[in-house]
Amino acid sequence: MDRKWKAASAAAIAGLMLFGCKRYLPEEKVFTPEVSSIYVTEDGRIFSATVEDCETDRYTSEGLEAFVMEEVARYNESLGYPAAAVEEQDREGSGRGSRDQGDGDLGGGDRESGDRKGSDRRNRDREDRAREQEQSLPVTVVSCQVTEGKATAIYGYLDSASFLAFAESFHDEANRLRSLGIGSASSGRVQGWFEDGEYVEPGPNGGVQTAKKEELDRLNKERMLLVETSHPVTIQTEGEICYMTQGVELSGDDVAVVPAGKHYIVFK
Repeated sequence: MDRKWKAASAAAIAGLMLFGCKRYLPEEKVFTPEVSSIYVTEDGRIFSATVEDCETDRYTSEGLEAFVMEEVARYNESLGYPAAAVEEQDREGSGRGSRDQGDGDLGGGDRESGDRKGSDRRNRDREDRAREQEQSLPVTVVSCQVTEGKATAIYGYLDSASFLAFAESFHDEANRLRSLGIGSASSGRVQGWFEDGEYVEPGPNGGVQTAKKEELDRLNKERMLLVETSHPVTIQTEGEICYMTQGVELSGDDVAVVPAGKHYIVFK
């Protein structure tokens, strides 16, 4: 297990949950990686997973999550983003809520109802603030889990530049790329992506076959990825992969192993 994660014991970092911001994938988005990999959604959002061997009797999911969330918060803070802005706003909101509840002359039942309404309002406000902050942070924590001898941390990113910078800063060798481009097939055509390599498509019996030019020319709203890497990297897409450049290997309808070099993937 990586040296950075060896510090993630529950006892050593029990007080660190104050930091960071946690993002959740929508329920319909399924990303349960078994190896370190990158996940790209149809709307262009980027996630990555770091998966490492560990001793499950020494580490816990809670301890790993606390450690990772603090690392991410400090990274965001180093870029000028407040590490605990949501928590500070929550405390201010709670104070204002208490004063609001103190105003007026409610009876017992009405006061209890007013308290519940005030609590519901504050909860909605907190959720709204958390979503707003999440959307603006370069990196967020999606989930952390320690199970069956594996430690898995999944991160979400504001954009491709944020992903590339974070992987570089934290020496995420498995997911580090030279470049990552995301767009529609029509925008990729404008940028010359279809002229930059030999395209193939999934064929029978797990093989591949040369893609027909007329089929490529008809592509429009399908999503397209440019991946440039110095080593093999695993990429999962939200939709089915329908075309890729020669050398990319599929290990499922939506999972590709991209070799060193510059390659393209089209999915829908």
